Amino acid sequence: TNTWYNQTRLGTQPVAKLMDIYARFPFFDEHRAHQFWPTCQRLQGLINPAGPQGGFLWSNLVKMDENGRRPSHDFEEAVCALGLLPKEIEIVHPQVLVFFTGPNYDERLDKTFPGLVRRRLDDIPERQIARLRYNGFPAAAYRTYHPNYFMRPHVRKKIAVIDLIAKDARATLAAKK
Repeated sequence: TNTWYNQTRLGTQPVAKLMDIYARFPFFDEHRAHQFWPTCQRLQGLINPAGPQGGFLWSNLVKMDENGRRPSHDFEEAVCALGLLPKEIEIVHPQVLVFFTGPNYDERLDKTFPGLVRRRLDDIPERQIARLRYNGFPAAAYRTYHPNYFMRPHVRKKIAVIDLIAKDARATLAAKK
C-alpha cells in the first residue's frame, strides 16, 4: 500500500517478482528512518525478548492502494470483500494482534470483522488505543495509531502506547498459561 516499493513494475511473473522483493526487503536497515519497522521491532522485543529479530508478521487491512492513496470506497469494498485478512489471521493464529490503523479505519475494521468490540485500555482514550474483542482474534488484540502518527509534533506518546500494549499483551499471555 502507499504505492509500496516505489511502484515496481511486476512484469509477466508478478508473484515471483514480489517474492524476490520480499526476500531482499531491508526490514532492519535502510527503512529505519521510517517509524513502522522500529516500532514493530520494539513491540516484538518487549513481548518476546528471547524471540528472533523480526519474529513478527505484518499485513495490511486494505491490501491495495489507488494512486498512492487509500482506495476509493468502491475499490476498497471490492478488495476487502475477498476476505484475505480474516483468512490470514485464521491461518496464522497469532498470539498477539495489533492494528496500526488508528480510529479513521474503524469503519473498515467493523466491516471486515462484523461484531468487533473495542474497549478502552487503562486510562488512554479509546481513540488512541483500544483493546479488541472478536471471535477469531487472540485475547491480546489491539488497535492504535500508525507509528508515523506518533512522530507528529503535537503527539509524542508512541513509547508509552507501545509499552502499554506490550505490558498488557504479556499479562494476557501469562494468564492463558
